[in-house]
Amino acid sequence: MTRGQRGFTLLEIIVVLVLLALTTAVAAPAFSAMGRRNEIDVAAATVRQVMDRSRLRALQSGATATLTVDAAAGRVWEQPRDTSYLLALPAGCALQADAPRTRLQWHADGSAGGDALRVRCGAVMAMLGADVMNGAVRVRGDP
Repeated sequence: MTRGQRGFTLLEIIVVLVLLALTTAVAAPAFSAMGRRNEIDVAAATVRQVMDRSRLRALQSGATATLTVDAAAGRVWEQPRDTSYLLALPAGCALQADAPRTRLQWHADGSAGGDALRVRCGAVMAMLGADVMNGAVRVRGDP
């Protein structure tokens, strides 16, 4: 650059643009993973809320509360209330179980039994289950 001229050379601008493109290419997958992580957190919280409600119902009523889940349809049945409804999970998320209909039970003494449920959003998964001894709902994510 000659004396008195101000500005950047074409080479300097190209170098900056290449560095910016590389930084964007490295950061983009991380932002995408954050979005998936948020979706799995919302989906797991939705399922956990239903499970916690059944546990609380058992403790308050002094009777066993049963939650039956049809993972493929996303439908849940609660007994003794005899209510059935669809779970509203975020788009791209699905409920999974080992059996076509999974049953979880919470007893008046606080204990629980039943199978675990999985929520999957893309490649990210969370597993939900009830602690056998105290009935507390546990959520575990992918390592």
